[in-house]
Amino acid sequence: MKNKTKFRLSSKRQVVFYITLIAVIVAIGGYWYYGREKEQIVQQKERTLTAIATLKAKQVEMWYKEELKDAQIISANPWLDEVAKTFVGSNSPDDSISLLELLNQIQLEHELAEVFLTSLDGSIIAATNSQTKPFHPEELSSLKIAIQKGDAVSTGFFNASQNGNKQNLISFISLLNSNVNSPNYAIILRVDVANDILPIIESWPIESQTGESFIFSNETNNILFISETKHQVEIETRAKLMVKDNDLLSKIYTSGQQGIYLGKDYRNIDVLASINNIEGTNCVLIAKVDTNELLQELTGEALSIIVWVLLLVALSGLFIAYWFNTRQKNIYKGLLEKERELWLQQEKFNVVMDSIGDGIITLDLNSNIQYINNRAEELTGWNLREARGRDFHEVYNVINEDTGQQENNILDKVLKKGFAKELGNHTILITKNGTQIPVMDTGAPLFDASGKVTGIVISFQDESEKRQQRRLLVESEARYREFFEADLTGDFIARADGEILFCNPAFIEIMGYDTIEDIIGKNIVEFYQNPDERQEFLNLIQNEKVIRNYKLKLKHKDGTNIVCNENIAGKFDANGKLDQYYGYMYDITDQIRAEEELRIKDQLLSSVMETQHELIARHLPDTTLTFVNKAYCNIFGRNEQELIGLKFLELAPKYEWENILSGLKNLNADNPSHTYLTSGNKPDGSVMQMEWTKTAILNEQNEVVEFQAVGRDITEKLKAEQELIYQTRMQELLRKIALNYINIPLEKVDSTIHKSLEEVGRFVNADRAYVFDYDWDKDVCNNTYEWCGKGITPQIYNLQNVPLENVPFWVNTHKEGKAINIPDVFALHESDVVRQILEPQNVKSLITIPIMDEHKCIGLIGFDSVQEHHKYQETDELLLFVFAQMLVNIKKRIIIEQNLIIAKEKAEESDKLKTAFLNNISHEIRTPLNGILGFGGLLAEMELSPEDKKEMLAHMQNSSNRLINTMIDYMDMAMIFSGTIEVNKKEFALQNFCEEMIESKRQSRIEKKIDFETKIPSEHVDLYLHSDPVLIQKIMGKLLDNAFKFTQQGKISCGYLIKPGFVEFFVQDTGKGIAHDKQEMIFNIFAQEDPSMTRGYEGSGLGLSIASGLVKLLGGTISVTSEKGKGSTFTFTVPFKETQAAERPSPIEAKHAVVNGKPLILIAEDDELNYLYMEKVLKQAECDYFLAINGFEAVELCKQHTDITLVLMDIKMPVMDGLEATKLIREFRPELPIIATTAHAQTGDEQRFLAAGCDGYLPKPIKKEKLFALIQKYFGND
Repeated sequence: MKNKTKFRLSSKRQVVFYITLIAVIVAIGGYWYYGREKEQIVQQKERTLTAIATLKAKQVEMWYKEELKDAQIISANPWLDEVAKTFVGSNSPDDSISLLELLNQIQLEHELAEVFLTSLDGSIIAATNSQTKPFHPEELSSLKIAIQKGDAVSTGFFNASQNGNKQNLISFISLLNSNVNSPNYAIILRVDVANDILPIIESWPIESQTGESFIFSNETNNILFISETKHQVEIETRAKLMVKDNDLLSKIYTSGQQGIYLGKDYRNIDVLASINNIEGTNCVLIAKVDTNELLQELTGEALSIIVWVLLLVALSGLFIAYWFNTRQKNIYKGLLEKERELWLQQEKFNVVMDSIGDGIITLDLNSNIQYINNRAEELTGWNLREARGRDFHEVYNVINEDTGQQENNILDKVLKKGFAKELGNHTILITKNGTQIPVMDTGAPLFDASGKVTGIVISFQDESEKRQQRRLLVESEARYREFFEADLTGDFIARADGEILFCNPAFIEIMGYDTIEDIIGKNIVEFYQNPDERQEFLNLIQNEKVIRNYKLKLKHKDGTNIVCNENIAGKFDANGKLDQYYGYMYDITDQIRAEEELRIKDQLLSSVMETQHELIARHLPDTTLTFVNKAYCNIFGRNEQELIGLKFLELAPKYEWENILSGLKNLNADNPSHTYLTSGNKPDGSVMQMEWTKTAILNEQNEVVEFQAVGRDITEKLKAEQELIYQTRMQELLRKIALNYINIPLEKVDSTIHKSLEEVGRFVNADRAYVFDYDWDKDVCNNTYEWCGKGITPQIYNLQNVPLENVPFWVNTHKEGKAINIPDVFALHESDVVRQILEPQNVKSLITIPIMDEHKCIGLIGFDSVQEHHKYQETDELLLFVFAQMLVNIKKRIIIEQNLIIAKEKAEESDKLKTAFLNNISHEIRTPLNGILGFGGLLAEMELSPEDKKEMLAHMQNSSNRLINTMIDYMDMAMIFSGTIEVNKKEFALQNFCEEMIESKRQSRIEKKIDFETKIPSEHVDLYLHSDPVLIQKIMGKLLDNAFKFTQQGKISCGYLIKPGFVEFFVQDTGKGIAHDKQEMIFNIFAQEDPSMTRGYEGSGLGLSIASGLVKLLGGTISVTSEKGKGSTFTFTVPFKETQAAERPSPIEAKHAVVNGKPLILIAEDDELNYLYMEKVLKQAECDYFLAINGFEAVELCKQHTDITLVLMDIKMPVMDGLEATKLIREFRPELPIIATTAHAQTGDEQRFLAAGCDGYLPKPIKKEKLFALIQKYFGND
């Protein structure tokens, strides 16, 4: 009971321990879960704070860069530099006012706190605030840096008084750079950061009670707050805070920390903050939130975790208590069952001990016997009752068989070794009655549950029978040894690992050793030539158990290699694993060597016989075959068994038998060899030509007993010889034809081709040879050359314009560059089109070869066999391909020579045209220049009446117009040739277009006094066309100019007609007309009907060439019909779709509004003469105006003067061109009319300027009338 009580109390303590351990584990798990949740929330807040701080820092950084860029742009204004220079140079009040107005305008536009203009030594030249105090030191030091760098810089943030208030400021400083190499002035832009930065800083994008952000800059031992803080009133805007007073700020100041910070803030409260430097400044931005706010979300989570922990601990305790109670009940029940099992096991133990064949004795440590089994009773003569308690040596009395002394150290051996086998050597047991029994005994100690030795068990058995068997074995071994040593083969025994246990003298002799001691103990692997073969041997004997005639390569003692034949048997343990093996071997090295030499000789002879291409055989005098080689079998299609015993005459044609037998009869000792030719039949029935050499085999009496036959198939050799002769003739023929084609005159080409066709046709045994040309445009082919043999009907006249669609296979094959070879036309199907064409011509066979010009098929050359079938060979095909290429070359040569003749004629004509054209150009340029310079000189040198001056100015005007038109023609022609004219299509009314054309030619009509009318179909008066009106106007203009030029009286009419798919425009005159043979060339460049110097009209002669080029750009055609002396009609077409005849587009409202009073016009022009001219014209039109000498000034003046009503914009200007300025003006004055005034007057320029935002286009030189008309259009001025 006492022991049981102790056990129960100890178990209860364990239960309490386990409950406590589980409670601790659950609590740790809950704490870990709480920490993980806290960590995730903090990480989420860190990411949010980082994103907020980064966003705000980037916004501040962008603001900073924009302000710095504004400083660079302002300083680059040449007007500011000019005004500053003027003021410093004159120091007049008016210039001071202009300078201050400009600075105030900059301050107002950029919302600056103040603007300074300073000299480079820091002296203030002008400032927007007259009460400005001296510069802040930050500004002076930054000015020096700007001078050193030559670029815009900024100060850091600093605190200063501005308009009586303390403000946080930053200044941007830039040198006025109109003269980059030596600037004279600098501009300082002072910015109040409260208006720009504070809204960025004070906003907070998410809901938070404690979240805030602020920005400050580092000063010496101080931190300057740029923005207000949220929670501490005493730290106000623009206040300074000592670094040492705050943990967070001290951390940033001393270490420059960035990123996430967890610590105290300026209120000494724990916060989570994100710190970001603002690039380009000395400022730091902080976004932070109180850690208490972060952890509010965890309050409910923590309570939930605590409840779950307590619940899990309670459930675990109840479960362990229930388990402990159940376990105690099972323990008591198990003890009762174990006690019963122990009694049963004891009984079973006694039965087992009595049933085993060995004697068993157990004894205590005092050598007193405690138990003996039945077998021990039988061997010792003592029963259990007598032996129990007696001394062990009294009952188990053993002596040494050799010495007769008693063995008394048995127990000591057992206790020392823990287990002892054969406790005594040659032990004899003396029984109770004195009988002696040889025994073998073992002993082992007995242990209790704690491992302590409590006794000894001795096991022994009767060895009488084994001793008898051992004596018999020794006798047998002696007899076996005598046989073993007398055996002539090498006998041996070895372990599985290769150790040699025993060997006989023969083995020693084979290996070259002297005594058995030289070998015993060695590993047999040491004798292997290749030790890697050892594993192969072990695998083989393990699987086969017995190995017979195993060839093993060994090393003799003297180092030579030997080969032995082994017969081996394995000895295996109880698990079937090889334990030992034994066997015998004998040296077969000489035998192997002799066999190898014989094998090599046989193999060599067999190889020679079998690899010979010649047929080798032996046969008896009656032609019975006794031997054949592989080549003989192959050529006759039979195997060796089928041929041996067969008479070889059966393999030869019967008509050759007599010749063969006659040759054999003549062979004897005096004439042992004979060579002859014969034919033979192959297995496929084909005939082969053979060359045989027969040799007689004689016996000792010189009698022929057999014949040796060596034969060769010379069929291919004979064919090759014939082919060589054929190719030689073919090459000679090709060489002859090629020589005939070299330098052949054009007039002899046809006869030469006919002759070569005949030669090639006869060479390939054709009856007809011919050449066809493919006309791919008409999809037909034509027979151009033909040769026919005697009695063959020509077909050339029947084979013209043969449709290619009739022979698609024929055509497609030739396109691929392949030949068509038809050995038998009648083998084609009756419905085949090729057969239907060839059969009426009696063609039986043919071959056609494509004539290829590089990859293009231009024709074919063919050969017909009419009288009999003919199979054209590859050599024929090769000849014909070469001949076809010769025809290609001769055709190319003909074309080249013809083109050279044509090109020569054209070049000579072109040289004449160019010479006349260049003379005309010189005339057309110099003539108006003469008028301009001549009359200009007279106006400058002479005092003339107003009427004479007016007349001379009119002549100069006409000459100028003529020169301009000439230059425009040259430029248009150059653009047409270079392909740089762009087509800009839009909808326009044809009727209005024609009316404008009539109006543009009004002056020409008045001067010539010629009737001019338009012919517009009444049903198409409202027709709209989608095309390029500018190009069509230029085409019509060139045609009308041409009509007015060559019409002296009568009338000129123009108009259009609507035809399917296009509009046809026409210009008709009653002029001099054009000769019929000149009508095709007048549209060519350099071409004129009369290029001579005596013609009676002016002009460059490019008008019709330009019109033709522009018509092609629009996708149309141009033509002329004319009769000399009666007039001409020019027509051209423009593509047109019926759907284009739509409703008239609604008028587009003007962008500008009509103003009262004088229009204010901005002239953007960098050329002084052009400006002076427009100034005079605008004064005459009673308009006010401004001047801008570049695009940048034009943009600024439009910003400053909103009353500007029209801009005359030159395109090519310095600083900023007109197109860029137009785009910028359109951004803030989209309604302002802008007219492009430029010397760019090429075709397409107007569309380019309109696309860039201009409202109109005036090409230079600008005519006063056009400028007046423009003002009238926009302002209605008279």
